[in-house]
Amino acid sequence: MTTYQRLFPIGLFFLLSLSVTQCAVLIEKIFSLDKTKHTAAEFSQFSQKHLQGYQKDPKQIFTGQLQAVEKIAIKGKANTCTRVLFRLDKGAAYSAAARQGVAFSVKRQDSANGYSVGPGLYGPGGVADVECTRKERMYDLKVSTATRTKIRNNLGTGTYSMQVYTKAASEQEIARYERYDKQTTSAKLAVAQQEQRRKAAQAEFARSAGKNSSQKSGSSNSSSAAKEPSSTTYSLRLHSSCSKRVKLFIGTGSNPKYASGGTSTWIDPNNSQSKSGFSGTKIWITDDSGNGISSYTLTGNHNLTVASDCRSFRNR
Repeated sequence: MTTYQRLFPIGLFFLLSLSVTQCAVLIEKIFSLDKTKHTAAEFSQFSQKHLQGYQKDPKQIFTGQLQAVEKIAIKGKANTCTRVLFRLDKGAAYSAAARQGVAFSVKRQDSANGYSVGPGLYGPGGVADVECTRKERMYDLKVSTATRTKIRNNLGTGTYSMQVYTKAASEQEIARYERYDKQTTSAKLAVAQQEQRRKAAQAEFARSAGKNSSQKSGSSNSSSAAKEPSSTTYSLRLHSSCSKRVKLFIGTGSNPKYASGGTSTWIDPNNSQSKSGFSGTKIWITDDSGNGISSYTLTGNHNLTVASDCRSFRNR
């Protein structure tokens, strides 16, 4: 008898001895991606780790209501790294939408580039890594729900604070962020080019459909004229064999974290989804911060599975 066979009756007896509520709590703890559930002590360790070497900027502290979290303007000093500590005040509580995900996003006021930043939320607060800059800059920081809710800046009830921290930046740190900015610019250019190709394909299809519809013919050409050529579109059937919820990004560019267009979504364990769009679009598996793990370029018809390693796609 194998170890699994010996342990199975014990595990089954344990599950049967639990109430429905206890089973629900156990399942939620195993599969939950709710980062708001970390304790205050865990958040304290998290913030100390990510703010090591940083000092408070006493002139840059912001407060507000969780029901309507305001965008804040942050001053980044020359040759300095800037991070922001977001913290719930005593008695504050997250909304149901916030428990599904909270995003920190930063945009330079002198640039069109905006991007999501980490390390992100961790219990009753979080940390946003703004940038290490060579020159003085102003930034806009937004904290919002990561799900598609109607009011994205409603994170719950009670009050919060955001404290800016800074440290002297090394040349290596500044250079790393400058590379990120170049990648973001390249990704936005790729999105714009893809949009141009999409509009051109639509215009060509409209011209073709109009031309064919004007020809009063009983041939099969007239019935196919109303269909957009499959070469310009994709159709995807996606299934997940992963044991946990997987974050996805569908769009264009070489790095989903810096893409200005596209859609972030999730797929649950043993769940299937259908999607369609224009050829050349990529579907990515990403981590919680939006960094790409693996991708698949969509052209034509596809039947894919998120593999059991939760990090790759395979054909079904």
